[in-house]
Amino acid sequence: MTEHSFDSMIVVSQAKFEVALQQGNSTQARFAIQDALTRKFSPKSIYLEVLLPAVKKIRRLVNEGQLDAEYEEFAIDQALEQTHLLRAIHPQWIRLGLRAVVVPLAGHLGRFEGYLAADLLRLEGWEVDFYSQPVLPYAFHALWKRRPADLLVLIGEDPISWKEVEKRTEGIPAKYGYPACLVVGTWSEEPVQDNVEGMIWQICPGMSQLTHRAQLALAIVGRGLKYYLEMIGLRIRNSRKGKGWTQEQFARCLGKPRSYISRLENGRTNVSIGGLQQIARVLGVKISDLTG
Repeated sequence: MTEHSFDSMIVVSQAKFEVALQQGNSTQARFAIQDALTRKFSPKSIYLEVLLPAVKKIRRLVNEGQLDAEYEEFAIDQALEQTHLLRAIHPQWIRLGLRAVVVPLAGHLGRFEGYLAADLLRLEGWEVDFYSQPVLPYAFHALWKRRPADLLVLIGEDPISWKEVEKRTEGIPAKYGYPACLVVGTWSEEPVQDNVEGMIWQICPGMSQLTHRAQLALAIVGRGLKYYLEMIGLRIRNSRKGKGWTQEQFARCLGKPRSYISRLENGRTNVSIGGLQQIARVLGVKISDLTG
């Protein structure tokens, strides 16, 4: 499958899901996602290129007065139902031993965007504590004392209130170690880093870059290459299993020994861009699906 045909087909699935939401038709909404699954789209692609844009479109139409408010609730309910389906079909195959805390800066963002961010991280092997409502600044101390994390993700929207960010980070006790930190939802053209009370923040311009920015944030606190290779290996394994292939079958398609596939999927060997291109071509996915 070429990248162009891949993009065209995912757009068709997104359009079908969006029309079903506008019609208030839950049956057609489920059929749209089933159609995407039969086309072998990855859960991440369905999350980011079908569910998220469709819900955003419905929300915009509601805000513009073209649809009644209940359509937004219907859209979110249907999207969340599909995330449950995707998680059941594609469970975590490995756990990275890393924990993230996902917190919305505004209550309405926890209903869908915050849930989606938590699910995207879970698909990548993270253990995630997700809070559907904003955690008040004074509560952060108790939260972190009980369960310190490797990554703190705050879900916001333009303009981000850095005052609100600082209030929350001030509650994290220094003795527990500062986590890598990520603010998702701003629309800056370039990633920005800023020191806040000893922490370095990564600004993530949109949900589609969440997992990649999480890698960068962790690299800052010393997890770097090992984590990156584990992420690529997990995505390769998920794609291979999605096609129903064993490691032996995949190795034959690549012209490699099975031991290479085992090392690759467990993050124990590096891979060149040319190697990634070959792997993506054999699996019928985009390179960005493997690299984040």
